[in-house]
Amino acid sequence: MQVTLEPLPEAGIAYDPALHCWEVSLLGDTRTLSEWRWAPRKRLVAAATDGGRIDARRFAQGFAALCWAPEPPAEQAELWAFIGLSLAGLGPLISAAEAEAALAARLGLTPKALEGERASDLEPLLGAVPQQLPDTAGVQDGWSVLHFADDGL
Repeated sequence: MQVTLEPLPEAGIAYDPALHCWEVSLLGDTRTLSEWRWAPRKRLVAAATDGGRIDARRFAQGFAALCWAPEPPAEQAELWAFIGLSLAGLGPLISAAEAEAALAARLGLTPKALEGERASDLEPLLGAVPQQLPDTAGVQDGWSVLHFADDGL
């Protein structure tokens, strides 16, 4: 199945349902996006969280290194993370523990049972989970939300 990613119409994007993976051709390279599972998502969110806030750059670099084969060069990590996260259907980046607890309760499962599930199946459910946003009063640096937008470049 061929698709187009709105901000990158020049990218050749195809999904292989038999292998559950995306193949993307862009900037003279072709990369394969591995299936985004809950356990690696949970570890990556935890690794990119510092002081209760998610470092979006660290998350994007980790995602690109973890999910793309071959791994993109560091200077392209955020671009490839944007592509991959868009294709994986990223849900809100709340803490890994909060997301897992909320999903497990909603689905009537233990958190451990979620680890083998495809994150793309669970991500849409996160949007329906009520979220407590952290109090950011007095916070000088750091990110708690990751937004990707076309900035016209």
